[in-house]
Amino acid sequence: MEDADATRAFYTGKLGIELTGASAFSKDPAMMQLVGAPAGTEFRKLSGVMPGPQNAAIEFTEFRGVPRTKFHLRVRDPGAPAMAIQINDETATIGQMKAAGVNILSTNGEIVDFGGGTHTIFVEDPNGMNLEIFERTATQGKGGGQGKGGGQGKDAK
Repeated sequence: MEDADATRAFYTGKLGIELTGASAFSKDPAMMQLVGAPAGTEFRKLSGVMPGPQNAAIEFTEFRGVPRTKFHLRVRDPGAPAMAIQINDETATIGQMKAAGVNILSTNGEIVDFGGGTHTIFVEDPNGMNLEIFERTATQGKGGGQGKGGGQGKDAK
């Protein structure tokens, strides 16, 4: 991650995913050897659990003391990573993101209706990671709004 404070503010404040971790940087030679970083490099981590029945872990690492280039790939670039996060009340969440200046990647900054109760939009997190933010709502005769991992996301009950 580029900056722990911005990452925590985005994921916790905008998506309701509680990220925790020490604010101080650490030095751990074994960790630096594992990731191939030079001696003297420092790091700090944020971690949390994605909402939903799978309780998938998420972790971000910030390094200090090494040259860095901002990560930025377009959604359509081969090999471009992206993460999908299911939320509730996508319209309100995206409205808050737009007001906060979050980079909306989808055409015209609009949520796309894929039919069957699925609505999605791509945004960019503060680190340049592409995120697919989606909502699934119950549709007539189609059952509940679970899917794509069944996560509940922001405002889950």
